Amino acid sequence: MEREISTDPNQRVWRLSWIAYVGPLFRYGILIAALIVMLEAADLSPWWIVAMVAGRLAFRLAELGVTRVVLNDAGVWVREGIMPWSKGMFGVKWRDIDQAKCSRSFISWAT
Repeated sequence: MEREISTDPNQRVWRLSWIAYVGPLFRYGILIAALIVMLEAADLSPWWIVAMVAGRLAFRLAELGVTRVVLNDAGVWVREGIMPWSKGMFGVKWRDIDQAKCSRSFISWAT
């Protein structure tokens, strides 16, 4: 986590550090490089596949960019999500530290 970004004295909010971005950049970078090598070796040019993977990488980085960790009197929470069905806050109350569960999907959002 990086520096605290909250001005509310009853709630502390942090954003993710740059280290959270290293994993996706590394994984998707290797995948994009392998796709480019395979496509050139097979004399194919469906660059839309590489563009789709790069788009997914951009979406994942944007998701990490909006993720926040919130600490308040009730407990510890993670606020994340870009799409309306994936937005939300989940976490654990101090009294229920061992019982936290979360389920987010398009179906649960739509219904």
